[in-house]
Amino acid sequence: MLPCLTARADPIFDAGQYLVREWMGTRHPEQHTETLAMAADIVVRMTISHLVLPAAEPRITARRLAAAALKLLQQQKHVDGDIR
Repeated sequence: MLPCLTARADPIFDAGQYLVREWMGTRHPEQHTETLAMAADIVVRMTISHLVLPAAEPRITARRLAAAALKLLQQQKHVDGDIR
């Protein structure tokens, strides 16, 4: 995967972000499109980072990524609603 990331990473990031954004959008339809795009971008970048340089077992990393995504979405609700 590393050669793909260094030579032509856009298709990997684009496909990953699309899948994550769509998945989160079906589970959190109240979120703004920009919020879903931001969260998907962060989750995909963190996932690829963990694939290249694992920090823990895959199941632990998956839980951490899911928790981070939920925190992003929860935090953004407050920002979008002007609750700061």
